[in-house]
Amino acid sequence: MKKILLLALANVMLISSATFADMHPDDKRVITKAEYMKHAEERFMKMDINKDGKLTPEERKAFHQVKKPDVKK
Repeated sequence: MKKILLLALANVMLISSATFADMHPDDKRVITKAEYMKHAEERFMKMDINKDGKLTPEERKAFHQVKKPDVKK
């Protein structure tokens, strides 16, 4: 159940921030499940700071802060 939840979380985050070009190396205008899952796995591995195979709220937050730093005006 935890694996499914983590994959679902990774997929939601993937969809919300990845561009089509990031996931899709060719020009067929479709994304295969293999392409999608490869991108999700790469993103998960980047987020998993301590490489324990689990994402904590702190790891997710740190990833998103680096990806989109707060801009103070």
